[in-house]
Amino acid sequence: MERLDQLKNNLCNSNNSSNKYVESKSYNKTEWFKEKGWGYKDTEFIKHKDGIVRLSGNKYGVAGEKLVNFIPWVEENLGLDTNVET
Repeated sequence: MERLDQLKNNLCNSNNSSNKYVESKSYNKTEWFKEKGWGYKDTEFIKHKDGIVRLSGNKYGVAGEKLVNFIPWVEENLGLDTNVET
């Protein structure tokens, strides 16, 4: 739970400059997905006209909140161009 809270804090707060991460226990991927689950039909990342990303649905704690650091993080860490539309 602490790791999720820290992720939420990093993605939602524009004033947060901390790059510290909480170590997670090692999982076999199949077991992790069995235990935690992943993917819901009502859940998706939506980039709004104001350039802010929000997570739809209600399954996750950050759903509906402004993820102000999401786009910079995705571009820097995943190397994705968020200006490309499909």
